[in-house]
Amino acid sequence: MAAWLAQAAWVDALLDTIWGEEIGHTQPLLKGDELMHALGLAPGPLVGRLLAEIGNAQANGEIGTSEEAIRLAKKILEYRNA
Repeated sequence: MAAWLAQAAWVDALLDTIWGEEIGHTQPLLKGDELMHALGLAPGPLVGRLLAEIGNAQANGEIGTSEEAIRLAKKILEYRNA
């Protein structure tokens, strides 16, 4: 997650330089520990993959709250286990 945030900050700075517009930083909807607690998950790569999917959905404007993020993670897990 830290690497993703660092890259996002770099892209924001690059776009600001190119277009001369300041781009605001969006806080993640959930932290890993919050997601693990909400879904009863153990630490591991799955948590990172879920957070990445949540981040993508947030960036695309598909979700905007932590509740929506948890619902999305549950859907992903259901699909994965089907």
